[in-house]
Amino acid sequence: MRYFLTYLLLGLSISLSAQERIDTLYYDRSGRMAASPQLADYYRVALFPADSLHSGTFKDFYPTGELRRSGQFLSIDSLDDSNSRFDREVVSFFRNGRVAEQTCYTEGRREGACRQYDDEGHLRIESFYLGGRLTGLQHTYDGQGNCRTVEYDAGRPVHDYYLLSDSTGRTLKLHLTDNSPVWDSPTPAARLVDYRDGVPWEVYYANGLTVAASHSVVRAYGKWHRIDLLIANESTVPITCTPETDLTVRSTAPDGQIDILTVWPAEAYLRKINRAQIWAAVAIGIGEALPSIGADYTVSSTTHTDIFGHQTTHTTTSCGSTVYYDFDPSSLYRIAAFGQLMQDEQQVVRMGYLKKNTIYPGEAISGFVLIKWQRGNHLDVTLRIEGADYSYAWLFDRRSSYLPE
Repeated sequence: MRYFLTYLLLGLSISLSAQERIDTLYYDRSGRMAASPQLADYYRVALFPADSLHSGTFKDFYPTGELRRSGQFLSIDSLDDSNSRFDREVVSFFRNGRVAEQTCYTEGRREGACRQYDDEGHLRIESFYLGGRLTGLQHTYDGQGNCRTVEYDAGRPVHDYYLLSDSTGRTLKLHLTDNSPVWDSPTPAARLVDYRDGVPWEVYYANGLTVAASHSVVRAYGKWHRIDLLIANESTVPITCTPETDLTVRSTAPDGQIDILTVWPAEAYLRKINRAQIWAAVAIGIGEALPSIGADYTVSSTTHTDIFGHQTTHTTTSCGSTVYYDFDPSSLYRIAAFGQLMQDEQQVVRMGYLKKNTIYPGEAISGFVLIKWQRGNHLDVTLRIEGADYSYAWLFDRRSSYLPE
């Protein structure tokens, strides 16, 4: 009886093992069955389970014998590998043995995270799948610190743009079709207020830019609206700003009359003053200090190199120690809290009276413009940069300016 049971168990084991099978399949570069093993781009050794309800296991090899891919499968199509249905985690390899891709499958469709690497082991693409379709954010890395982010829903992009960010955190929207920048106009609700020495600066963070503005009423050979600006470029492309054409200024009177005011170009204001020492005072942005123009001045030049290697030279006129200031204009530029870039005040290039400027990624400039004062009590200012509008609003009287409540 004992021998009978032993032979019975042995027979059952042989019978079950006989139901499993191992096949070797050859595929060309397109995943179709190769005409011969010699023409195969890879070959597969597949272990088909005895129970069809269970997953099988497989390993793909390069023709030279290195492991190419391994994992589990639900079914294998020997004629067209694109029709094969995989299960659970499947890992692909480069010839050097490094992981090329990690993908999870459920019921033959991609499900969950999918990661692709280069042959040095660096992550290149990180995606997420739901029911076999791209869903959520897909991150693509170029190996130089740049990351492209596209949002998907059921396999299709949610937006017509993607986000491109570099290693420093600078981010820009680019069109999917032609990679051109997308410049969105922020809403006034996105505008923040930051006080510097009691002076309110209204600040936008949009399109990879920090755009801040403040307003005051000044008297300097006339009565003026003075607009101080700070623009920091944290995007990935250069921008150009021409204040006399990019600024739109509207003054509203108490009776509702609206007047369009003109931004004075630097040259026009200097011609109005028509005095060399006063010219020096205006060039460094101290219009309020014009009564002290009898003081001594010095002129110096500095060369600034941006992150692309472009060099620009700025001429700075500074006052001697005997100059009397009605106020300290440098305090208007102490805006280190306007983001990481402004934590070091030396990173902001002070331009004085603003002219046309190209601001490269990583650069920040500050300066001011003057607009002839006109009767009213409400000033609306819109600064257009690369097609996006940044809107500001102030209340004012004959002597001062303040923010609307």
